[in-house]
Amino acid sequence: MPRIRKTIAALWAGGMVVLGAAGPSEAGSLAFTFENDVFAGRDQYYTAGYSATWYGRARRDYGFADRLAGVLPFFPEGGTRRLMGGVGQKLFTPEDVTEEDPPEDDRPYAGWLYLTTSLVVESGWRQSVANLTVGAVGPSAGAHALQQSVHKRIDGSNEPEGWDTQLHDEVGVVVRYTDRYRGRLHFGRSGWAMDLIPGWSLWAGNVYTAAEAEFILRIGPNLPMDHGGPVFHPVTAPETYFRPAGGGWYFHARGVRRLVGHNIFLDGNTIRDSRSVEKERYVNQVYLGIAFHWERARLSYTHSTLTREFETQERYDPYGALQFAWSF
Repeated sequence: MPRIRKTIAALWAGGMVVLGAAGPSEAGSLAFTFENDVFAGRDQYYTAGYSATWYGRARRDYGFADRLAGVLPFFPEGGTRRLMGGVGQKLFTPEDVTEEDPPEDDRPYAGWLYLTTSLVVESGWRQSVANLTVGAVGPSAGAHALQQSVHKRIDGSNEPEGWDTQLHDEVGVVVRYTDRYRGRLHFGRSGWAMDLIPGWSLWAGNVYTAAEAEFILRIGPNLPMDHGGPVFHPVTAPETYFRPAGGGWYFHARGVRRLVGHNIFLDGNTIRDSRSVEKERYVNQVYLGIAFHWERARLSYTHSTLTREFETQERYDPYGALQFAWSF
């Protein structure tokens, strides 16, 4: 465990040195997110996620980080740069958490404790994100202790019994690249508008490798000039930045189609033998939510429904997410 934590710290420090520090300019933001299937009356599969994310003030140049990101074939040269940093944890369990030895064809117990950093570029109506996430899979992620503690505080909840079968310790690294394009339709002088935001993402790493196409829609009065939601991802931190626009609210929806090449939480550990299941290659996910925003704050709720991720999974996987973001 100490070796894994030192490795993660070294990778994180390297990422922060590469990206540099933000200079004073356009406002940044801080957000806290709580994801849990308790909102859907469930306690299985992707069962909980917690994260805190910070976005620095915008600037025009990040020096070496821009040159490094410029290696990516689609990364834009112009626009404003913004640094993101965050920390989070995700918990995965089988269908029945009361069994000490869950069936081997059910989803394995697993925890994921991670640090994340992104370089976010906005150029006109386009947003590009280059993300690096490092963390620990297995007992070092502390998922067992966290879930046990939460269940003790919930009267009548089932005690999770099968964490002895969870995935083994492994350092995880995943990189992600995302591109989005925002178009806006205004409804006369009413102040109402609708955003149409298509996008795509690529992940690569020993934790997750996948390709994704997405479409975001949001509608409401006095829409902020940012790129949607909060936006949630399967193994990396949610995208939480928002640009203050005074008082208002909006509905948001997002549809996702993923082609999954590798998912450590289904395929099992990379080197050591561990529990695993046969994953589905194609996964669909729908997010529906509402957000309220003020001059410096946004409060949102998002409900997600995920189709089956592995062949023996009997049900879809719904969960909800609450998020509070504050601009500074």
